[in-house]
Amino acid sequence: MNYKLRYFSALREDCASAAGFPICSMPNEIAPNRPNGTHHLGAVTYHDVRASWKLPVDLDLTIVGGINNLFDKKPPICLSCSLNGYDASTYDLPSRFAYVQANLKF
Repeated sequence: MNYKLRYFSALREDCASAAGFPICSMPNEIAPNRPNGTHHLGAVTYHDVRASWKLPVDLDLTIVGGINNLFDKKPPICLSCSLNGYDASTYDLPSRFAYVQANLKF
């Protein structure tokens, strides 16, 4: 059995065209490179579990199963990201992912 934690630290992004909306709550952080203020994206920790079992048969057969994002942690809302409102290149899809795998070696 394996248990894995994946941590993504918090960050701030430019509010750009969302300046003035409630989600853009840092207007006091206006800087020359961010004239519209900033938006805080909180840190995210994903928990993954995986288990495997080698079957006690003559074949070299192993069954593997697991769940990524065990506690169904949602990614932070991103203002500068396109379409889905989150950065898909950094965070997991917003749901749990379960899988089963069979490995046969011969």
